[in-house]
Amino acid sequence: MKKISESRKYLLSAVVVTILTCGNLWSAPLDAKKVIPGWAYDKFMANKEMSNRLTVDYPRPALVPLTDYAAKTRSIFGPVQKDLGYGIEKLYLIDKMTLVENSAAYKNNPGVQVVDVSMKAVEKVMRSHSKMKGMQYYSNSRKRYETLYLDSYRVSGPGSKEKLPDLLTGSTDGLTIWALQEDKSMGKNIYRVDYSMNDNQIFMQMTNVDDIYFGIIKGVPKEKLKIVCSVTDLGDSYLVYVAMYGEFPQMGLMEKKMNQSLNARLEAVYKWMIVQF
Repeated sequence: MKKISESRKYLLSAVVVTILTCGNLWSAPLDAKKVIPGWAYDKFMANKEMSNRLTVDYPRPALVPLTDYAAKTRSIFGPVQKDLGYGIEKLYLIDKMTLVENSAAYKNNPGVQVVDVSMKAVEKVMRSHSKMKGMQYYSNSRKRYETLYLDSYRVSGPGSKEKLPDLLTGSTDGLTIWALQEDKSMGKNIYRVDYSMNDNQIFMQMTNVDDIYFGIIKGVPKEKLKIVCSVTDLGDSYLVYVAMYGEFPQMGLMEKKMNQSLNARLEAVYKWMIVQF
């Protein structure tokens, strides 16, 4: 990454702060100490990220931000049981200036300019499902980066395969859309995508509407794969929470393949969220 000089960074920060406050004049960012779970606060703030895999001993999400929207995760995810279910959650703190520095607009022209990293920009990112196409993940078995999603786009509903453009207008709060995703291991699957949003939070939940197969083997029954992404405005940074729960038997080679595949999807959701600015 090309380093920004202190003077340029100061000027760019000033420009960005202006756009960050536009359209959000009546709501204050949330306090990190009141949003991040207390037991994890010190360790999380030191590392800026944290992950947790759900187990039989600890079957419920533990890193869920203390917001009304993110709290939905607790009721969405079923508990991990012995030999049934897989759950993982990850929490990230992303500095808004880092989003600016990594943005395509800045990289293409590293002069002082406006780069929108406001909640309105986050809203647009999280409604742009077509941008998941080509998203890559690191394959631990092959020791290389590979394309996860061969295609991704909005459809009109369950059973439809007609490609529709991303829906970027209208209210996000209470919105439901359907998205088709095609990947190498799970094939084509349609997800129902539900949103909640206010001035400083946005929450997205994805749920599979059909059984998911690995070849001829049924991996996850319909409505048993849940993916959530929550973004909370903390002022100079965003708190990003991504989590996934899949209900399927944990046994043999199938367990390893499913766990790796679902973990790759969680990584892809996070990258999709941060690389579009």
